[in-house]
Amino acid sequence: MHNEMSYAPSWPTRLMFFCDVAPETGGATPVLDAELWLNSLDDEVREAYQGGVRYSQNLHGGKGLGKSWQDTFETDDRDEAEACLKDAGSEWSWRTDGTLRVSHGGPSTLRHPETGTEGWFNQSDQGHPAALGDETAKALAQIMPVEELPQSVAFADGRPIPDEYVIQVRDRGLDNAVNVDWHAGDVLLIDNVLVAHGRRPFTGPRRILVAMTD
Repeated sequence: MHNEMSYAPSWPTRLMFFCDVAPETGGATPVLDAELWLNSLDDEVREAYQGGVRYSQNLHGGKGLGKSWQDTFETDDRDEAEACLKDAGSEWSWRTDGTLRVSHGGPSTLRHPETGTEGWFNQSDQGHPAALGDETAKALAQIMPVEELPQSVAFADGRPIPDEYVIQVRDRGLDNAVNVDWHAGDVLLIDNVLVAHGRRPFTGPRRILVAMTD
């Protein structure tokens, strides 16, 4: 479950989904009240996240694990890439092997500008190795330290986020989500701050189009 681009310095406020091709089975879009998600977490977890989070990426220079900085910024010009990072308020450094290391802070929760409702608003579980699955996480841990992974996330002050916190965030979000099943021609409009979304497994062809706007 996630709020679209909650990891980024800016994000869309509305998402509109359109079902062009409905799946044969499954494929629902689960939606989740962000306030409910926040309140479902243990006090210890909510308090630990109060200071926000920090996202980090290692973008290789053309060969390596994960994304390249060229594909990410759609340019081969380092100056253009740095201009994008500066505009986003990110921190970055170039390594001798051509890898670009990028990091930026973000909130863990967000208050809706109109309702004042505070909801869970980050993607720490998606950037944390513990949420990738036990076998995948173990394999990655054997290959490289966390700070060398293509993407990672920590608390805003740099402290590591405990695995059990991340698993709780992921699982309670899924447990409290409500499925929206699709039929061809259906339209779904959600407030991206108030409501998180995801995708359930499916069989057969599935084509859901999404438009984002302020």
